Amino acid sequence: MAQPSISEAHNVEVDKVKAEGDALFAQKRFKEAYVKYSDAIKLDGNNAILYGNRATSALSMNEYVLHFHYNINVRLILYVHSYLDAASDAKYAVKLDPSYYKAWARLGKAEHASCSRRDILCVFHI
Repeated sequence: MAQPSISEAHNVEVDKVKAEGDALFAQKRFKEAYVKYSDAIKLDGNNAILYGNRATSALSMNEYVLHFHYNINVRLILYVHSYLDAASDAKYAVKLDPSYYKAWARLGKAEHASCSRRDILCVFHI
């Protein structure tokens, strides 16, 4: 049986790390999923889905944090900062694949959550 090529082995590793992130996300372990998607991005920095998944992890992590700590100013600052990170990831995912509709949705959600109303209008060309 032939050995897989380096490219095939690399893709298998990226898929494995992404699957680990997906499993963590499904368990609502958003911070750990974020780290796994970051690890996968280090392996394949041109994969729009990895950036989109990391963005949704950041969005979900922030929703969870805000739900329990909405009145603590420090948490709110971290919350807004992470939404900006989610927006950055979503923007890059859209740049890599403009037809990736989930990235557009995550970008709108992140911009909305970070209170950048003007940016929301620009994102959707309104």
